[in-house]
Formats: sequence, structure tokens, C-alpha cells
Amino acid sequence: MIQAIENDHTISAEARRRAVLLAARRGNSAHILLLQDAEETAETPNKSQEEYAQALRRVAQVTKVAPWRGGHHEVLGLLQYRCGDYERALASEQKAMDIQKAQSQDAHAIRAMAYYRLHAMERAQAELALARKLAESDPDNPYTTPSLLREAESLLSKKR
Repeated sequence: MIQAIENDHTISAEARRRAVLLAARRGNSAHILLLQDAEETAETPNKSQEEYAQALRRVAQVTKVAPWRGGHHEVLGLLQYRCGDYERALASEQKAMDIQKAQSQDAHAIRAMAYYRLHAMERAQAELALARKLAESDPDNPYTTPSLLREAESLLSKKR
């Protein structure tokens, strides 16, 4: 893996250096472990577009390896949102919910933000209402990111 990264000159030297460090740190990790760094980046607002784009590329590859994992699509959607690809973010979050056969507080919060950016305020408000309802019904769910709901609420409270 490290040799393949070092020989890939389609990415910048800095991105190769980081990828080599990540590969060395992770060893022969399962794909789920490779998702962790990208997920941490995705969940942090106000990172650089370069950081989000790099994490997006990583998650896109991980999603190809394990397309049946809804959580991968959820992270993919958040990174697509962070990179300004709102239509794809909506589709990825819907796919995550379809795969998981469940509603997701995080997916609805992300969809609310994407609809807001697309100027679809009624749909944004509806998604935010679903996220709030899920948060209230299961406040101790360890698989949610409360900061995403707060981010969506803050964004939607702004006037357009």
C-alpha cells in the first residue's frame, strides 16, 4: 500500500506524505478503521476545503470497498456537504438511511443543511424537525453526533 501511494504522482507530494503516514500508522487495518480520520474531519466545521476534499476522497474509496455500510454513506454525505456538493450529499444521506432501514438524526441534520444551501427552506425545516424528533426520542443514542444537530439548527436560524 505504501509503495503504491509513493508511486501515485496524480496526488500532491503533501497528500502522498500524509497518506503514507496514515497507511504506516494503520497497517493492514480494516476499512472501518480507515474511515475514522475522515469522519473526525467531516464532523468538524470550519476546516479547510483541502482537508475536506482529502477526507472525501478517502471516504469515497472506503465506500466503494464496503458499499453495504450505511454509516460510510452518511460520512460521505457530510463530506460532500462540506465540499459544497449539496445534491450528492442529499443522495448519500438518503442511501445511508435506505441501507440502515432506519431514520438517522445525523442524516436528517445533514439533509437540512444541504436543503438550506439549495434554498429549499420548507424541506430544510422538515428535515430539521425530523432530526429534532429523533434526538428527543433517543437522547442517549451513541451513534449520533449532537453537534451536527446544533450546527443545522444554527444554520437554519439565520435569515436568508
